[in-house]
Amino acid sequence: MESIDEMLARLATSDGGETEQKGQDFTLNPTRVREALSGLVKEDRAIWLKHLLQLIHDVPQESAPLLCEQANGNLLLNFFPQETEFAFDLIQQSYGQLLGHSVASRLARILVELGPTAQLLHSQSPGQALSLTEDELSLVPANTVIVSGVALQFSFRSLTVAPKLFGWGHRQAIAEVETLSGLHPLPIVLEKGPPITPDWPFPPPTNDDDDRPKLWDWETVLPASEGGFRWTVASWGESLSEVNDKGETFSIVRHPLEVRRSYTEHPLMGCYPASITQQLQLTSTPTLSHLNVQASRVFGISWTSAAHRNSLIIPLIKGVPGRPITIEGAPPGIFVLADASHLKTDASGVALVRDEAMEAWQSELLDWTRQQTVLYLPYLEQIPGIWMKRARRWKDAENPPGGFAERVKWFVSRIYSLPPVRKLLTRRKAQIEDWIARRDSSRS
Repeated sequence: MESIDEMLARLATSDGGETEQKGQDFTLNPTRVREALSGLVKEDRAIWLKHLLQLIHDVPQESAPLLCEQANGNLLLNFFPQETEFAFDLIQQSYGQLLGHSVASRLARILVELGPTAQLLHSQSPGQALSLTEDELSLVPANTVIVSGVALQFSFRSLTVAPKLFGWGHRQAIAEVETLSGLHPLPIVLEKGPPITPDWPFPPPTNDDDDRPKLWDWETVLPASEGGFRWTVASWGESLSEVNDKGETFSIVRHPLEVRRSYTEHPLMGCYPASITQQLQLTSTPTLSHLNVQASRVFGISWTSAAHRNSLIIPLIKGVPGRPITIEGAPPGIFVLADASHLKTDASGVALVRDEAMEAWQSELLDWTRQQTVLYLPYLEQIPGIWMKRARRWKDAENPPGGFAERVKWFVSRIYSLPPVRKLLTRRKAQIEDWIARRDSSRS
């Protein structure tokens, strides 16, 4: 299958696809570009939202964007740029440069990706909206009025295919907005509900049988000196030990309470440098509060060999999760988030170009992943016991279980000493050790 870049090159050289240089941008038959973009939308329905979040990342904003539900079955995403390049006439003129890098071209592309049911609204043009028609962007009567900034009005089906039955479609669409927005420097503010908590950017579960990872045993969080992405750490924990890695001291912290993020839970254990542990409440007083940090990379791993079949690197490109990269040969259950905003992307804007810079970034990241796996390995066999001692709910911390409940928990914990479970742990440890050894040999 040809890549999006190869497709666009073919469109540019085929009949009717002539290009014309215009400064830093170029014109290309919009109809043919729309055909190419429709392929991206079929592959990823949320591609328009990723591009909008990347635009918000690049353009100074007065405040965080706001998502509102509307009575007519639509959603309204209001954002508040300081720039003045959002005039309708500029965006209309940019219809021939849908792959351009200007603000107007990027907004025109977002409207094309959203399709004809969406409207772009501007507080300085009340009563009017910009919408995609058959072969252009046209002014149409606005469905609503906004007080400030710029807004996109769109159907929830622009994100999800879940039906509207009992409002489920709306809830699923908002959950997908939360998943994509949580790691962004300016996360979207929901009109209803608590603030979005930074979380692993996996699509939210659609049913109780969904097997996507929801629990991590261990995380290592490396802060960013500048840039990076948002991440959240459980602010209360108990320090277990300290380790040194390349001259820096890391604290191993146990999180004894089951505290949810947006869609997963905080891990049983975390590995944090001093800049984070100094902000944690390492006391005997439990709390449900979170600590948000700017991270450059996060490593997560699960003890069970029944974890997700692939281990992945998820690049964060301007606050948006990009196309995952499989960690070849790694045991299942390893995931890494890493800021990749400085690397080149293809025409989709969310997939990294495999050039020398990307290869060096990936190689260094895999070395770091191996180092974190080495730190985790001594704690692997302790994980089931720590899991059993963890207070499952907040009320367990306020009112500890009685004697009978403690006996039941003790009895269940004995299961982890049975031969089948010990065999599972031994096999998992062997898988990880084998990968570490192979990674070491490939570096020598």
